[in-house]
Amino acid sequence: MDDFSRRSFLQASTFTATPAATGLNVLMIMFDQWRFDCLGANGNTLIRTPNLDRLAARSARFTKTFVQAPVCVPSRVSYFTGRYPHNLGPAAELHQSISPNIPWVSTELMKHGYHTALVGKNHMSVDFASGKPPFAKRWDHVEKGTVPGNSSGGAKWVETLHNRPPEKPFFFWLAAVDAHRG
Repeated sequence: MDDFSRRSFLQASTFTATPAATGLNVLMIMFDQWRFDCLGANGNTLIRTPNLDRLAARSARFTKTFVQAPVCVPSRVSYFTGRYPHNLGPAAELHQSISPNIPWVSTELMKHGYHTALVGKNHMSVDFASGKPPFAKRWDHVEKGTVPGNSSGGAKWVETLHNRPPEKPFFFWLAAVDAHRG
């Protein structure tokens, strides 16, 4: 990870130079096509989100952030790399992988002792023809998060949290699939 990307990510998430020593767990939940005010915790009085509101009340929240692209995949790859989509090779387009030479936040955190997991929507770390990762391991655990009768992408979130190594801090990216409609 270049110095600018590392510094930006570490400053944004309040990590020190040795994040595992802090024991700070990072849980990022991504819902495509949600505005900032779709949660009760953000002032919505019509949509009821009590579990997310409780989580928000006990968490660090990023309330002054912006997406780097108006489309889901290029925006997501910016989160993972700290770079603008146009600096990411094929990933600037929908459903394309991040170039293998570009470091990810997850791999940097793995180097610092974090257990990393991506569960749910993942349109940036697989080769769509084969369905397999096209390059080196970027996560400790990756899965679609679906089970028969539940294709939301969130069916395995709680299980993933419970099955993690308890001695390690974690970085989990949990991404809902069901925001996109046919």
